Amino acid sequence: YTYMQIWKDTLAAPIYSDYTSAPSLTANLTSLTQGYYWVRIITYYNSDFESYSITNTFTQTTKAAIKVAGADTATTCSGTNLIAFKCSKSSAPYTVQLYRYGVAYGSPLTIKNTATFQIANLPIGSYYATAFGDGATGTAFGKSPVVSFVPPVSGTSTTNITQTSARTNWATITCARYYTVQYHKSGDSAWLTKKSTGNTGSANLTALLANTSYTWRVQAVDTTNKIVAASAFTDSLTFTTDTLFFASNYGGQSGAAISKATNSNRLLVYPNPASSQFRMQFNTVNPNEKVSLLLKDINGKTVWNKNNTSASSLTGTTVDVSKLSPGIYLLQLVYENNTQVLSTKIVVSR
Repeated sequence: YTYMQIWKDTLAAPIYSDYTSAPSLTANLTSLTQGYYWVRIITYYNSDFESYSITNTFTQTTKAAIKVAGADTATTCSGTNLIAFKCSKSSAPYTVQLYRYGVAYGSPLTIKNTATFQIANLPIGSYYATAFGDGATGTAFGKSPVVSFVPPVSGTSTTNITQTSARTNWATITCARYYTVQYHKSGDSAWLTKKSTGNTGSANLTALLANTSYTWRVQAVDTTNKIVAASAFTDSLTFTTDTLFFASNYGGQSGAAISKATNSNRLLVYPNPASSQFRMQFNTVNPNEKVSLLLKDINGKTVWNKNNTSASSLTGTTVDVSKLSPGIYLLQLVYENNTQVLSTKIVVSR
């Protein structure tokens, strides 16, 4: 017979004692408190110690916990990053393992107390850490929140704004695989998302509404093992699409006829953006033709006009915008009998 005894306190009676003639013995122990226990295996008759192995099956009720106490993200792809962690629950010493993109990164660390500790010199990536308390194994670990390290994006701007589209721009970084642009109409809370094609510095937003204000922002993204690491989003930028002018305003002509412009007739304005005034230059093949000028705000309201004047007199004309609110305006040149319309966007800024 083989005799097994288990103690919590070797000076007290064993908490388990049994014997068997079989090659194994199952000790059913419940409500154990955290701590160390002693096991003794002896032969029943002569009290000789015997070799043995133990297979543990248990549920640990108080697992270790680990949280992120802080993080420092590098501003460039070649810079290194830092995470501060703090362990709690269970009891020290804690065994902490850092993971990058879901794979163990570096050797396990032994943390002897619940004070905040740092892991530094980290490359870009997606990180989390696990912590075992007081020698625990298996699934009895705590897991930290995920921390992403990708440098922030800068150099944002909006160009090529039309009635239904706009181009979002930013400065690329070498360690990004692609970029995520989020945008929505002003007043909406839900973001729409568009991904760039690879590591490019722009993305086109299409199917927009005319005469509508939009807000957008962008973040850089890296990915490995199907796990994503992303930078913080940039501050939001706002732009307004061009006003849609209907054919009914121009004698029932089609939109194509109204917006048609030729290479021979060019309307230029400068400076643009303008703070107090702008000047015009108009090149035309027919300087004696009568034209009208209209400056309209984003709601289509005419804020300045000059009617029935010769095309040749337009060059050098100055328009005072000092009393207009900052924003986007549309300058239109309408030919006599509405045969053609030329338009250009004016930005008024202070």
